[in-house]
Amino acid sequence: MYLLKIALRPWRVAPLSQGLGAATAGFLLLMMGLLIWVDRGLAPAVEHLRNDSVATVYLAPPAQGETADGPLKAVRAVVGPEVTARFVDRAQFVGELKGTYPQLADQLLELGSEMNTVVPRYITVSGALGDDTVARLRSLPGVLQVDRSEGRSGRVFSAIHAMRWLARVLALAIGAAVIAALSQMARMNWGILGESTSLLRLWGGGELASRLPGVVAGLVAGGTAGALTLALWFPAGGWIGARIRALSPLLASLPAPGGALPLTLALAAVLIGGAAALLGAWSAARGGDR
Repeated sequence: MYLLKIALRPWRVAPLSQGLGAATAGFLLLMMGLLIWVDRGLAPAVEHLRNDSVATVYLAPPAQGETADGPLKAVRAVVGPEVTARFVDRAQFVGELKGTYPQLADQLLELGSEMNTVVPRYITVSGALGDDTVARLRSLPGVLQVDRSEGRSGRVFSAIHAMRWLARVLALAIGAAVIAALSQMARMNWGILGESTSLLRLWGGGELASRLPGVVAGLVAGGTAGALTLALWFPAGGWIGARIRALSPLLASLPAPGGALPLTLALAAVLIGGAAALLGAWSAARGGDR
């Protein structure tokens, strides 16, 4: 109990410095956690964009009594349920065209029955389409041609890739700042505890007893920072996460902040505080030997 009382002496001597140091480390850990959350959450979106493409399956003129259900079912059987397939007939094509190019749509309508030879029937397919899938689409009966647009999200993919690397670099920089903050606190604590540990040696305390208060003080500092991170994560992290997901439809696919990440950050704060205190004890021992 007496050793614990000595370990808490920095909080009695300099409560403002201890509180500010722990609060700074806790806030930095919160920002680091949000950056890690963004990096991990964008990974599925990047994988989707990497394989995403659009294919247009042009169909031959229908036979007598043939409907669009047959070709559409055949295409869906090839691409699978994860890929979107939509049939567009001539009337739908002209209707969609009229919103952007009304004069061209009117000219097509004026062709009457001849419009069937100008405007094609097609099925648009969007999703992850491999070369083998496109080859199977081309081999379907009644398919005239299959055109695929690859790399349509190349610029978006590059931007997200750069965003992920920026998040990683910033997370590493913030992690280094957390280590520096807790190390500085450990160094200050060893200075405050120097007189008390010297008295312990005079009273016959061993090397372990004289170093233990400083290590405990480092663990307390790291634990305080970790507890603050946990306290801020759910209200502040959820609020910031909601604002980030509202920036774009792509970021809206990010999962809600949570899981084991805040607990991992809190545990990391405790370990960093203890490691910094041990390093301070080793430095103090070397200084004492000199």
